[in-house]
Amino acid sequence: GRGKLNDTWELPDDPPSVRATYSPTMPLTGQAVTLRATFDQPGGGPLSFRWMQTFGPPVSLSGTTTATASFTPPISGVYGFEFAASNGHEGFAYTLGALSANSGPLVEAGPPQTVTPLTVVTLDGRKTSDPEADPLTFQWTAVSAPVAIGTVGITASASNLAWFRPVAPGRYTFQLAASDGRGATT
Repeated sequence: GRGKLNDTWELPDDPPSVRATYSPTMPLTGQAVTLRATFDQPGGGPLSFRWMQTFGPPVSLSGTTTATASFTPPISGVYGFEFAASNGHEGFAYTLGALSANSGPLVEAGPPQTVTPLTVVTLDGRKTSDPEADPLTFQWTAVSAPVAIGTVGITASASNLAWFRPVAPGRYTFQLAASDGRGATT
């Protein structure tokens, strides 16, 4: 006689494909950072997730078992994270490259000065610095004056050292903004 042959084939689930990003792309110290994983699960089914810090100053990471985690860098530094996804049979990990947290410049605009009208006044921000030693750009602006703000002429206003000549008696107030080119302006 003839018999019937039955074969059973079990095909394994395809492993999930995983990618991870973070935002903002240029985080500042003290600013919340969101780590976001995207994944493709060809075989469908539930996935389990895990975020883990791999290097850098220690942080408190929330959402470690979800596709989106977050933390706030307490200090300037380079941070690294790994995201893993598993379908119960196979898993895949993605290492998120170095993420640098940046601190803003420390602006020092100098002490208050008392001068007489028509005397040249120096606006000195040379003690302004950046914790990561990034090169800085500067901008002096008049905030208040006894004359129209637009008439207060500042010489070298895009420098850490500028000058102006008060044309009328009264209080003049200036602001110095410094930027490190990596998203931090103070």
